[in-house]
Amino acid sequence: MHDSIPLLHTNVTQSGRVRFVGEHSAHRGQHMPLHHHNLWEFIFQDAGHIRTQQGDELHAMHPSMALTHPPFESHADFADSAYIVLYIQWTPVDSRGLPRVCHDDADGSLSQTAHAMLREWRRREDGWEKMMDLLSERLEMLLRRAHVAQRLETWEQAAQAAEDVMQRRYRELLTIGEIASESCVSPASLSRYFSRVHGQTPMEYLWSIRIRHALALLHHTTLTLETVAGQCGFHSASHLSRHIKASTGLSPGRVRR
Repeated sequence: MHDSIPLLHTNVTQSGRVRFVGEHSAHRGQHMPLHHHNLWEFIFQDAGHIRTQQGDELHAMHPSMALTHPPFESHADFADSAYIVLYIQWTPVDSRGLPRVCHDDADGSLSQTAHAMLREWRRREDGWEKMMDLLSERLEMLLRRAHVAQRLETWEQAAQAAEDVMQRRYRELLTIGEIASESCVSPASLSRYFSRVHGQTPMEYLWSIRIRHALALLHHTTLTLETVAGQCGFHSASHLSRHIKASTGLSPGRVRR
């Protein structure tokens, strides 16, 4: 568990409504077991990718995503990569309507607010207690705005999660079943949702990612075809050559000229 847990069992003086602000990092495979807190907790994914179990739900988290955990609700994190999260434990002014999951806006408002709260918490400069309360109110308002502005349908969330899986793991010999499992939907549902968003199947999209990376390596390196194939998720050099030819009309050798 992260380093705020001991504070939940002691009579610690805190700033107004904010009980604790911290940063937690871990390596791939360093999972966080099921645990809970007696206050609301805001989690902002700053880097890396995890899957967070929240009650009966499983969320595929990536940078710029945020979760809120209500008091006493058990949650756990599964580290699919090295990751960093910011977390804030606080008592909201009004907890009604706080979203369980949302995405940051184009300006990074949630990220900026969370990092500002972490700085205030660590520095404890004059007036920091009042600043913490003001920032926590800003955080609540941003959460509600993000939830309204970015409320995604189930099919949009699944397609977004699948796209993220493919961007991270295109080098691996992924199957539609593995992508669907990490996106928390069935393979049939994922194919339907993904086609609705992108106009192509998940595997077609995955091959387009692999081809794009392979072309970049062919253009800018002298790596062998076998090495490029291995780094981009192709079965062999001949397999890579067939895809390059189908995509560009050129052989890998012509691409390199």
